[in-house]
Amino acid sequence: MGYNGVMSDSQHTDLLPAYLAVGEDALKREAVIARLKARLGTMGDMAFNSDEFDGESAEGAAIAAACNTMPFASPVRLVYVRNVDKLKKADAEELVNYLKAPSATTVLACEAEKLARNTRLYKALAAAGPKAVIDCAPPKSWELPKRVRAMACTHGITLTEGAASALVELVGENTVHLDNELKKIALATAGTVGADLANLVNEAALRAVRHGRRVVTQEDLLASFEFVIAGSEKKNSVLTEFEKKLVAYHEVGHAMVAYKPCRRSPSSPTRKVPWATPC
Repeated sequence: MGYNGVMSDSQHTDLLPAYLAVGEDALKREAVIARLKARLGTMGDMAFNSDEFDGESAEGAAIAAACNTMPFASPVRLVYVRNVDKLKKADAEELVNYLKAPSATTVLACEAEKLARNTRLYKALAAAGPKAVIDCAPPKSWELPKRVRAMACTHGITLTEGAASALVELVGENTVHLDNELKKIALATAGTVGADLANLVNEAALRAVRHGRRVVTQEDLLASFEFVIAGSEKKNSVLTEFEKKLVAYHEVGHAMVAYKPCRRSPSSPTRKVPWATPC
C-alpha cells in the first residue's frame, strides 16, 4: 500500500484497528503518521484521546492498556508507537496478543525503520487489513531529483531539475535532511523573484572575491541576501537622539510582531541597524 492510502478511506468504519508504516524513508513515515493524526483529529479532540510510546523504552503491557482505554468525547482514539521494531520480544508479544482481539475504538499506529516480515508482530499488524502495512521504502537514487522538486513545491518554491540534482549531491539521499534544507531555502527566499535571486548569487560571488576566496559560502549568501533585499547599511548616517529612539521603537516593533504569532516560521535575522531601504 502507498503512503497516501491511509487517507483514502472516508468513514470511521473503514479505519483499520492497526497500521504499520515501515521503511527507511523517515520523511514518508512521518507523512503517514501525520495524515492519520489529521484524519482522526477531524473526528474528535485528540488531546484527550491519544498516547505515544517509544519502542526503545515502552512496555508492551502499557501499550496494550492504552489501546484498551475508552475514548472521551470522540468515537476513536489513537495509540502511536514509534520504533516498534525496537520492542523487546516479550513486549512485542503483548501487542501480538492484543491484536488478536483489538479494541473497536482504538487505532494502533506503529512506525519502524525495519521490521522483518517473518516476525510475529509484523504478521499480526498485517492481519489487521489489506492496507494495514504502508511501504515507506526510500526512493531510488535516480528518482530523488524528481522527489525533491515535488517536496520543494510543498514549501512554496520551485527548483529546476539541475538545482534538485545539485541539492541531492550536496546534502545526500536522506529525505529528512533534504526537506530541512528545502525549508531553509524557502525561508531565505520568501518574497523574492528570479531577478532577486540572480542578484543575490552575483552579490555573494562578489563578496567571496573581495574576501579572497574562490568558493561562495553560506555566510556570503546570507550577507548578500540582506544587501539585495534590505539594502546597504547607513554606516555614515548621523542620527539625532530623537531619530535613534524612533528607529529603535520601529525595529523592535518588527521583532515583536514577528516573534509573537503562533505557528510561524522562525524570524531570522533580527537586527536593530537602520538600512537604506525604508519599511
